Amino acid sequence: MDLHNNEVGIQYCSNCYPGYTTDQTISNGIMQLLLNGSLNYLDPLSYPVEYPNYGIIPCTGSNSSSCTKIIPTNQ
Repeated sequence: MDLHNNEVGIQYCSNCYPGYTTDQTISNGIMQLLLNGSLNYLDPLSYPVEYPNYGIIPCTGSNSSSCTKIIPTNQ
């Protein structure tokens, strides 16, 4: 998920140029990607978010409805 979101950001700014593309323009563009669902997040996470599962709830037969899933940011 982090790799996906990073790649989306990198692709978005592949034509950004220091001194020409403002931080505000980049921020507005990334916010638009978030609002239109181009980015993802994990839900639900259990706590503590640490090794070995980092909060990810594995899917098993009995908990398939409550396991961690990748969710688009517009949902």
